[in-house]
Amino acid sequence: MHRDMGSRPAYSDYRLHIETLLKAALLAADPAAAVRRCFVSSDFEGAAKVFLVGAGKAGAAMGYAAASILANRLTLGIIAVPNLPPTAPDRVRFIRGGHPIPTEGSLAAGLAMADLLAETKPDDLVVALISGGGSALLELPREGLSLEDLQATYAALLRSGATITEVNAVRRRLSRIKAGGLALLARPARVLGLILSDVVGNSLDVVASGPTAISETTSGDALAVIDRYQMRSTLPGTVLDHLVKLGSSSEIGDTSSVENRIIASNRHAGEAVVSAAKELARL
Repeated sequence: MHRDMGSRPAYSDYRLHIETLLKAALLAADPAAAVRRCFVSSDFEGAAKVFLVGAGKAGAAMGYAAASILANRLTLGIIAVPNLPPTAPDRVRFIRGGHPIPTEGSLAAGLAMADLLAETKPDDLVVALISGGGSALLELPREGLSLEDLQATYAALLRSGATITEVNAVRRRLSRIKAGGLALLARPARVLGLILSDVVGNSLDVVASGPTAISETTSGDALAVIDRYQMRSTLPGTVLDHLVKLGSSSEIGDTSSVENRIIASNRHAGEAVVSAAKELARL
């Protein structure tokens, strides 16, 4: 590919360069490769049992990679995915959830995960594989709310034009999974969240509504979104009653046993492209 300094690159060179940059970006964002790069043996050394949970569009690829690394150390795993792969790793169960609205499958995944995590002990490790789409694929309504309540609310939010941050402000107050709820269900075990980010800024509480990102949430935030888009008349009464009853009270849990890692994102893909471009420029 060496050329005289004054020569113009051929069309074939341009095409090869574009393909090289594209491959670099895709590899940096590849779910399985990201898990293999960022998941090291010291993460699970000393753990009595290792449980694998997760949700998202990349759940299957991440699950296969994590299961291959954990091997016989893996006790059991449950991962909510949009489509069931032909097979599953040993001791891992894939459950098909719904997207962009949660379905009975999403609820089944939430219930199964809660049952699994109820078995954890202080010396166990829970590995959570989180990627975009997990908000709808994995669901567990708060007490007094039904799946139908959440379906109607989320559908109304999607129609309203609310931003993903605003949507999540409501979702967090209606779900036992979101805003760190999954990590709280895993107590007293240690939690390691491996997160594939699909949002600008990589906010942990935005990707899949932050199931392992324990953060303060208030019903006041949720009601503000509902009023901003004039949605009170379109939401189930049970949902409004739930939010009003909770009022401005906040919730925050213990974060000492939770570690979250962004293992791949748009930023990682961009940096890989820049690195590849610099390498091409030296040729």
